[in-house]
Amino acid sequence: MKLVLTFLLLIISVALAAQVDLTYEGQTFKDTTCNNVNGISIPRDLVANFVFKNNYVELCNTGGYMLQAGVETDQYPQYVNTLPNSQIIGNKFVWTGDQDANTITHGVFTGYEANARIMYNYLDHVPMGIIRKSNGMTDSTGVVAYNIIVSPPAVGVVVKGMNGVRIYNNTFYSEDSTYTGPGIGTWRGLIDVYKNDNPVGSAKGVKIKNNIFYTKRRIVNINVMETDCLEGFECDYNIYWCEEGEPHFQIAGNYLSLAEWRALGYDTHSQIMNPYFKDFINFVPEFRLQWGTPTEFDMGIAVSDYWKTGFDMELVKQRGYWQQGARIYEGNMVIFFRSGHLFYGDSTHVELSTGKIVISQGELIIEQ
Repeated sequence: MKLVLTFLLLIISVALAAQVDLTYEGQTFKDTTCNNVNGISIPRDLVANFVFKNNYVELCNTGGYMLQAGVETDQYPQYVNTLPNSQIIGNKFVWTGDQDANTITHGVFTGYEANARIMYNYLDHVPMGIIRKSNGMTDSTGVVAYNIIVSPPAVGVVVKGMNGVRIYNNTFYSEDSTYTGPGIGTWRGLIDVYKNDNPVGSAKGVKIKNNIFYTKRRIVNINVMETDCLEGFECDYNIYWCEEGEPHFQIAGNYLSLAEWRALGYDTHSQIMNPYFKDFINFVPEFRLQWGTPTEFDMGIAVSDYWKTGFDMELVKQRGYWQQGARIYEGNMVIFFRSGHLFYGDSTHVELSTGKIVISQGELIIEQ
């Protein structure tokens, strides 16, 4: 027994020693080569602990990647899942190329890497923002959460052939129009879900919750490209707002109204509501949007914080009613008043002097 135990411990220690630490933190990456380049390409020949944190990335490439932290195919198995449990956190990605909907520059690409946590990032005009891709691998601990994705010319988040991907508490904003011709408008959704083609891999069990979708025009919010991807699919507790009218959706090439989408069981608890962002840079809602549902990811971006290379984002813990989007208001909701009246039933009438109303976890407290 002692010999077996010693042997096992030796194997474990060798395996741990073989893992490489790949940490990129507090760096600035800029490239003015506006053609098909691979941007930041992370080595994938050895199993590594990969962390990409608090960096600034600015590129204008018309193809390739901004951050390539994965592979496109399983043709070479030695490169598959060599960056498991990647952490891509608190970065700002700015794409300055030609805003053409035909451009498919991949922003944060983590193909064939399970359980990546992509959180607290700001993506500015990145053509294809965040891409989770495989041949049917399953995410169990990974998440795409508390990111702000601004005006992607093509698509905000792609789930291609990966099961169990969770998309929680992100803020999506788009000024784009629907596709009318080559290079004009987008035919994609802010989120696309579809199977991998070669080899075929499913994209089941995707969960989309607590996000804010704000569009100036009536582009597709959620696009599920094949009905097979509806197995285990959940989409609810989101906020939608479109300046041109009601949001719409797409399944297997068919456009759906909100009523048709809800009739299938999706977004039955979601709200159609203008968040009244204070500006279209920081995307802080004018007031709390707290019609969400709790998840295990309970730390969001403080409403006063901004991205600065080399500094951690200031995070705020969700409390009480769950807030939606990437920005989280701290503390209880407070309404100040100078005077008022409290009514209860048909007979009770109490005059109120200057004070405040505090709303905390379902309780309404009047303080004078």
